[in-house]
Amino acid sequence: MTPEATANRTGPASPGPTEAFLRDRSRVRVRPVVPSDRPAVVDFLCHLSRESLELRFFSAVTAEVVAAEILNGKGWPERLSLVLETIGEPVPRIVGHGEFVRSSRDPSHAEVAFLVADDHQGRGAGTLLLRQLARHARRAGVRTFDAVVMTENGAMLDMFTGAGFPSTTAWSGEEATVELDISHEVSTALVPVERPAATALAVE
Repeated sequence: MTPEATANRTGPASPGPTEAFLRDRSRVRVRPVVPSDRPAVVDFLCHLSRESLELRFFSAVTAEVVAAEILNGKGWPERLSLVLETIGEPVPRIVGHGEFVRSSRDPSHAEVAFLVADDHQGRGAGTLLLRQLARHARRAGVRTFDAVVMTENGAMLDMFTGAGFPSTTAWSGEEATVELDISHEVSTALVPVERPAATALAVE
């Protein structure tokens, strides 16, 4: 039986790995996280700045707690946890993580969140993870991504609004709720847009 036939009978097939280039032309691989990734995930988290972790989780957290969440057993197609790893280094290094979790109230919606290594921010890593998650989510019937972002996290807000998907943002105190329409594939390439220095936006 072909993979397509199997997918039609049992639901969308589990995602496989994808290789891509970041904006600086460095090669990376995006793939689902697996239990054996635990040491690499912990290493990735331990090298993140405290600010990066707090902007993602809205409070101080430990690497072990976050690793347990990233590696938790709930999986496809209700949840997809992707890692971004380097290619060309002696040992591949995880430099990003993104995940969606489908809403139990509305299966066409899913909450999405990201973490990117400090030395890979601004290189299109977050955008690449977002587009890969969206591609797989559409196959699973998800049409809208929702994200809650701290208003001070300008880089993440810029990443969401600049990824190419129609979006709306609602502001409430120190939090912003972003809604992305992911029902259609984005065709634009990951090419940085030159802006005047005074109005340049940080892009993750």
